[in-house]
Amino acid sequence: MENIFRFNFWRNQKPKKKMVVREYPITADVKLLGHVFHGLEDIKQYVEMSLYKSALLRDDASVLKPKQQCEVHVGEQWHPYPCFDSSDAMYENRTYQSYIFKKRPLTQEDMRQLGDLPTGNNYDPLVKDVPTDLLPIVYYVGDGDVMKVATAE
Repeated sequence: MENIFRFNFWRNQKPKKKMVVREYPITADVKLLGHVFHGLEDIKQYVEMSLYKSALLRDDASVLKPKQQCEVHVGEQWHPYPCFDSSDAMYENRTYQSYIFKKRPLTQEDMRQLGDLPTGNNYDPLVKDVPTDLLPIVYYVGDGDVMKVATAE
């Protein structure tokens, strides 16, 4: 009888969602949490909180007034490209960017969780499985025409 209970218990469990990462052109329409964003530049218009990621700083995310508003709340984490000399520092304006999306207002804890994700090359947080409660996440390397979109499926 005990083995039957265990079998039925596990059989009735919902399968866990897993992270799926897809690449899209930065100009592509992407539907996240029911809202269609018209490319990366459109996503940037909705940013409500911004966090500069640095190993040296542990500041709270800055609260911003978004240029656009919808039912989805967007947070941004960014890190500047490395500069190796004064010429780089004068002309380098690219950043590595990660965006988090929520159906509720963002909190400092949401931004800390995004900032605490392990990253790979170029501050890419999508190198390992991300907890599904943090998804969706959009990552952009700062140049080029492709963004990564991670969702739970």
